[in-house]
Amino acid sequence: MSKTVKRVIVGIVAGVALVAGGTYAYNEYNDLREDKIALTKDLKETQEQKEQEAAKRAEIENDLNETKAALDKAEKDKDSSKKEVSDLKDKVASLEEELSFKIAAREEAERQAAIAEASAVEEQATYVETASASESTSSNTQSQASAPAANYSSSGGGLTASAGVYNGPSGKETYYSQKVLPGGGLNIPGRHVAADGTVRDADGYIVIASDNLSKGSVTETSLGTGKVYDTGVGHAGVDIYTNW
Repeated sequence: MSKTVKRVIVGIVAGVALVAGGTYAYNEYNDLREDKIALTKDLKETQEQKEQEAAKRAEIENDLNETKAALDKAEKDKDSSKKEVSDLKDKVASLEEELSFKIAAREEAERQAAIAEASAVEEQATYVETASASESTSSNTQSQASAPAANYSSSGGGLTASAGVYNGPSGKETYYSQKVLPGGGLNIPGRHVAADGTVRDADGYIVIASDNLSKGSVTETSLGTGKVYDTGVGHAGVDIYTNW
């Protein structure tokens, strides 16, 4: 075989080898390219999954925080409601106690009034009997007609603790004592006890109760000018608040 033929054969073999190698390399390149595309897609999907999971986690955390906040608010509202209920119970108890004291004071005042009235009637009867013994039948009749009506007064000319009842400028007068009925619910500016034992306000008005006069009304009593701060008297006159 000549050298030329050998060179041709070697060239053909080399060419075939190069073609085969090039085909293999091209195939490898395509395989790597496809793997890269697949990896890139997987990576993108993984990243999207992570972002979705992060968003979901953030949503759950937000819901959890809102739930915790709602729970805290509910606990605070519960405590506030308990305090309001407790305060209302205390207020009811205080009002019931005050009402009980007032009823007791009213009963005592009525008892004193009955005693004073009986005493006044007895004094009037004695007066009439004395007049009858010294005058004729006609003058006795005239004396009885002109004899003063019982005014439940004492020798002091005004309501007293011992008499309990007095017929004053505004009609029948009784009293109730802050020693029995503290009257914490009464709004009396400058509340104080005067020298005569009456409870007065900052302007010097005697504190009184009336069922006929509106609160804030001013009227005269046997002990001075009074202002209405309370009700629940039980008669048409006034109830004077005292420290007797």
